[in-house]
Amino acid sequence: MLRLLKPDAQAAFKRYRADLNAAGIEVRLTETMRSSAKQADLFREGTKTANKVSWHQLGRAWHEIIIDPNTGKLDIAAKCLDLWRQRAKLAEKHGIRQLGFNADGTVRYIKTPKGKAFDPYHLEFRGKHPTLVAAVEAEAPELKSLFTS
Repeated sequence: MLRLLKPDAQAAFKRYRADLNAAGIEVRLTETMRSSAKQADLFREGTKTANKVSWHQLGRAWHEIIIDPNTGKLDIAAKCLDLWRQRAKLAEKHGIRQLGFNADGTVRYIKTPKGKAFDPYHLEFRGKHPTLVAAVEAEAPELKSLFTS
């Protein structure tokens, strides 16, 4: 799955994962590249995204889930909040944006068409692109029409 990320995102991912391993935080990579069809399905569902276009479609985002050190199971419900916070800080250290926490460590909720959602799983490496619109223009202009339709 890692090979589906853009080269600069792969490099940031590898640096971040080395720090994650050093901190003893185990995770499982669950998603990288996302097709436009899958993104459209998630948009229609309205629970996981408010956007018709995603950093995943550009090969600049991934999802991963922490493995609870007490149970050895995936922490799908994100109950190990201290580990998730630590992971978020390690990601940010490498220029990787995370959606789960505010700068002060409080849980951040994102707005979706069906209300608010906690999404600590999503990480993205934007590279030189300040916005998704800029990234699409530079890397996937075929997706530009999705911003207006």
